Amino acid sequence: MKGLFLGLTTIDIHHIVDQFPRPDNKVKSHDAPDILIGGPATNAAVTYSHLGGRAHLVSAFGQNIFNSFLQEDLRKFNIEHHDLAAHREEKPVITSVVTTSENGDRTIFTNQPAEYDVSFDSRGLMEENQFDFVLLDGFYMQKAHEVACEARRRDIPVILDGGSWKDGIERLLPHVNYAICSEKFMPPWCSGKKELFSYLSEKGIRHMAITRGGKPILYKDGFDVVELPVPEVKPVDTLGAGDIFHGAFAYYLNRFHDFVPALEKAAEVAAHSCQFAGTRVWMQ
Repeated sequence: MKGLFLGLTTIDIHHIVDQFPRPDNKVKSHDAPDILIGGPATNAAVTYSHLGGRAHLVSAFGQNIFNSFLQEDLRKFNIEHHDLAAHREEKPVITSVVTTSENGDRTIFTNQPAEYDVSFDSRGLMEENQFDFVLLDGFYMQKAHEVACEARRRDIPVILDGGSWKDGIERLLPHVNYAICSEKFMPPWCSGKKELFSYLSEKGIRHMAITRGGKPILYKDGFDVVELPVPEVKPVDTLGAGDIFHGAFAYYLNRFHDFVPALEKAAEVAAHSCQFAGTRVWMQ
């Protein structure tokens, strides 16, 4: 099983503290911060590879002091990488994450990735590889749209990681087969989950779900919205849980070829990951 993942790659600097600081206060983290490779599509690709799939990641990283760190991390998981900024000196997208050990909640500071006006031969990539699906996280919208159109032409399923609403994402939706959205994914003209489900249905998406952290997943089954319970765990860290969910969903969808069982298994994997700090320790 081989999947194409297109989207964001970041450098995550991750602190764990007892509690978030008040204004004009300084707190010390438990240990030295972890430096991790992150980003929605990247974490999903790593999860998919860890579970047993073959992943091909398309993202923009560029030439910088973290490049060898990125390549080594991807090699560990046998992930092929196409860098949209391969020949440019670029600063990476840096994400600073502070997690409280009290309940696993986190605060994230990050910068917006640049769009890259580079030629990308999506048709050639798909001719060279037999991808079972494409997963898009909504970043690099022009390239995502190209890939989604080519996937649609080849009858390759497209999975959308709808973490948040992004400008231009409405162009992607007619090419999406599976939309897995967070509660924060809300078009400006929709005022609630019922309207969101209706809007996605109007775009031709048959399989859709909304993840809500520790609350039951909502998914559309015909005309009905159904609740799917998720495992109850005491979270240590929720960093990357949504990304891990999407990678696991892609893996089990290709194993079971059944939407709801894939959601159930993905929820199990994501809940398990929340019992460990960071986005990699759960794999050990």
